[in-house]
Amino acid sequence: MKRTIILSVFASLLGLVASAQGSERLIGTDWVTAKMGYISFPSDFDPIDTGWAFSGMGNWHVMDQLDIQGGLEYMSADDGGVELTITTINADALYFFQPNNKIKPYLKGGLAMVWTDVEVGGASADDSNLGYGAGGGAEFAMGDKAVMQLEGEYFVIDSDDSFGMDARMAYAFTPKLLGDVSLNYNFDSEITIFSFGVVYRLGGTRRR
Repeated sequence: MKRTIILSVFASLLGLVASAQGSERLIGTDWVTAKMGYISFPSDFDPIDTGWAFSGMGNWHVMDQLDIQGGLEYMSADDGGVELTITTINADALYFFQPNNKIKPYLKGGLAMVWTDVEVGGASADDSNLGYGAGGGAEFAMGDKAVMQLEGEYFVIDSDDSFGMDARMAYAFTPKLLGDVSLNYNFDSEITIFSFGVVYRLGGTRRR
């Protein structure tokens, strides 16, 4: 049921791209963001139902049509005597096409280090793994102040692979400060994360 709802949301967002217009953009600019998210776990994670995520990320436009991204995410859940924490540090390269168009397709790939800690009844176990991912998507200018990104990514951590999709919308309240909401869904673990936060644009105003 949840998967059907999530797919309907992504399909609805795809329907909005037909109206893509304007000049707002995140790709090809320098910015940092801070977010807080609400996590919904599937029944397989019982007794854990919900949790919280906190993340920070930066994007640097290093050369023509190439951005470098780096981020830190901390996820925490505590239900039914089970405490779960997951910390991820990642770095990605993003190559985008049609830099002057309102719709900018892109490819991305990178590495991630993941630390997992589980505590049950006072006993704990931890693990760390190196992972990698590759994917792509597109950014859509939805006006002179709004921008949307839709992307899918395949990633492998240890010997486990999965596919996730992410939808993101940002709105510029000032030339440098944007509000940011996003929805992430993993089709294998069925974990859903709804996040909101702010984006601060570094340097000058947006590049046309």
